[in-house]
Amino acid sequence: MFGLDSVWTWAIIGIVLVGLELTTATFYILCFGISALLVALISSIVTLGLNSQLIIFSILSVINLGLWHFRFKGKKAEFFIGQSLDDIEGKTGVIEQEPSTSKLVVRFNEAVMGSRTWLVLSDDQLEVGNEVKVLSVDGNYLRVKKH
Repeated sequence: MFGLDSVWTWAIIGIVLVGLELTTATFYILCFGISALLVALISSIVTLGLNSQLIIFSILSVINLGLWHFRFKGKKAEFFIGQSLDDIEGKTGVIEQEPSTSKLVVRFNEAVMGSRTWLVLSDDQLEVGNEVKVLSVDGNYLRVKKH
């Protein structure tokens, strides 16, 4: 994989990965595809050995994944359609175990956003019976902390 053959090899790998990304819509495979295309571009300018190409591909992949994760993936939605966060933040409930799935849920005395029970996410170690306070809505889960 040296010379002009390596350029085409990396270009084909990049195009296949970018095309594969169209089926997943996660953008992770796109990072690898862009890295492969960049290695093809670099290899067309400078003659590199296979080890150098693999190292450059690895470094570019890590950089691309890092940029994707910290720039785009880490963003929270600025608005939630149909949800009033002011109405739910700070509400307290009690942790219970859902019988059908054995997952932890928070149960409220009154319905919150249409339901009395919600699946929970927490950085705290939660046990059945703990009282928790709602911090935010995270998809179909409520992010809570011990109260």
